Amino acid sequence: MIKLISNLFYIYNLLIFGRIMSSWFDFNRSSPLYRYLYLFTEPILFPFRNLFHSLGLLGTGIDFSPMFVILTLNYLRNIIIRALM
Repeated sequence: MIKLISNLFYIYNLLIFGRIMSSWFDFNRSSPLYRYLYLFTEPILFPFRNLFHSLGLLGTGIDFSPMFVILTLNYLRNIIIRALM
């Protein structure tokens, strides 16, 4: 059970990393791969981006929300795994 939870969080982190990489490079945003990547990652990225926007932190030109999502997911994964042990 712990391995499954750890793997699911790892896969989601990879999806977010893929989303980050797609913003760095010229990526076809109308491709099915990007649409699925957006579909799976935007529900968790949006609240963080919205929070940073309300705090005035998005004016820097760099979106730090994916980094904080990854840190938060790793923290939640550790809490869940410790609770299951």
